[in-house]
Amino acid sequence: MSEQGKIAQGRSRFIDGAAGKIHNRDFGGAGPVIVALHGVTGGTFLWDGVATALQGQARLVAMDFRGHGQSDWSADRSYTTDAYAQDLESVLAALEIKTPPILMGSSWGALAMIRVAARHPNAAAALIIVDVEPSFAASATDVFPRPYKFPNLDAVVAWEREANPAAPDAALASFASGSVTHMVEGDVLRRHDPFFLTNWPFRNDDLWAEVAAVTQPALVLNGDRTFVRREVCEKMAEAFPRGSFAGVENSGHLVPLEQPDRLAALAMEFIAAST
Repeated sequence: MSEQGKIAQGRSRFIDGAAGKIHNRDFGGAGPVIVALHGVTGGTFLWDGVATALQGQARLVAMDFRGHGQSDWSADRSYTTDAYAQDLESVLAALEIKTPPILMGSSWGALAMIRVAARHPNAAAALIIVDVEPSFAASATDVFPRPYKFPNLDAVVAWEREANPAAPDAALASFASGSVTHMVEGDVLRRHDPFFLTNWPFRNDDLWAEVAAVTQPALVLNGDRTFVRREVCEKMAEAFPRGSFAGVENSGHLVPLEQPDRLAALAMEFIAAST
């Protein structure tokens, strides 16, 4: 993490997307451009610690998919991996960079970027897939229970600390604060459409054919305390024509939150070796 635990803030920007405004945060800096994509119920705040660790090495741009963070919610609840691929394409078109960026996605975000990369080989220079499987046995409505409303921010921090025990304090505090919005009554609510409390549409996906169609170098990462199976992640790395695998010690599913420094280091090693 940065000196004295300071977390990079980034500059917010809103662009027009198919379902409304799409929010992204540009952390600036020189070096390769990395576009970072969160998973279900997440947001740009997932990447604060990673952006901090990457300062001076790369420029990270994090985005909120529709229905998450500060992006607009979909009026007709058009929340599918295809829809999120469309959101990503809108952000990529607005970046105005000369060379394709690195795409780094956690969970559902990784599925969206795999779909974009398979369809558009020139959309990315390389992919970093963080803790997700390409297909699922569980149904879209078989969702882990999680609270939506909290009495105060301290309660959010306490809940996230239990769920992510290895997260650095500064990154956890930034994540918790960014993940909620304050209400007039004093309570705080999660900053995502409550639709995702009971429905995770990506569970309907099967992206194995698209994995095999990706021509860019791809690094698959897997935490050692996660429900995402290592053997499946290793199989996915082998299925990518130019894939590799690395495990991340002392991390659950939210690797960017629990191990931001290690993720940043792995990303830069991979980028240096593959681009």
